[in-house]
Amino acid sequence: MDFKNIKIFYLILTAPAIVLFVLKKGEYIDSKIFAIILILFVLVFNPIISGLRLIQSGKIKRSEFWYNLIPGWNTKYFIFLFFNK
Repeated sequence: MDFKNIKIFYLILTAPAIVLFVLKKGEYIDSKIFAIILILFVLVFNPIISGLRLIQSGKIKRSEFWYNLIPGWNTKYFIFLFFNK
């Protein structure tokens, strides 16, 4: 997948969150499951997708990918990740 394209990056990043909130709003999942999935989304899915975008854009090396799982590590790339600047 081409994560260098900001529109694709936003689509991949927001789609699971939207589905999660729709499931909660429709009462298909309870609060505990919602909280667990939300934590996994924030601590695992988001850093992985952000890391892939940084690798494909040449901002970090492949060997630095796992640093993205450290909370707050990729904040120095925040402007690039979310505003493409």
